[in-house]
Amino acid sequence: MYDLMRRKAGGLKDSLQQFAQEIADFQVTRYTAPDFSSMVMAHMKALGFDRVIKDNAGNIMGVIRGYHRKDQLASIAHIDLPAADSQAETAWSSNVLKFKAGVIAGIYAGALLKRSLVPLNGDFTVCCVPRVECCDFNIRYLFDETLASRKSHLKGVILNEPTDFNICLGHKG
Repeated sequence: MYDLMRRKAGGLKDSLQQFAQEIADFQVTRYTAPDFSSMVMAHMKALGFDRVIKDNAGNIMGVIRGYHRKDQLASIAHIDLPAADSQAETAWSSNVLKFKAGVIAGIYAGALLKRSLVPLNGDFTVCCVPRVECCDFNIRYLFDETLASRKSHLKGVILNEPTDFNICLGHKG
């Protein structure tokens, strides 16, 4: 299984590097946020995600379907969009690349699962949540509205946050 996954990951290397460069070069501001979200969604679709949507709160959700609805897993990353009234946009933009790595990791974990043909018991859902400095509303909306039908089947959530390789407790509740 390890060798299979490693070979499939190798096949995604060029695409991952190209997307990483695109996402690193993209200057995310409150004015370019819709274009950034569209770029992330288009890339999910190009990688073969079974479903890609953007909800009313601006959260992006891409789904790799499993064989059953049970034992689902989600991956959540910030897409580093500033709040509309953000006064800290300059300081904020210096840390943008840290969060973009989480977006890339979640999307390519889904792509790797899709290409490996591993029989998943449940769906793997990649969620990208905007407005890193005030995301409480978006996280609540994501779970209460967008993932409402999946909540009872979620067995775990991976938070793609920069932690310098430390294991940390994420959102509570």
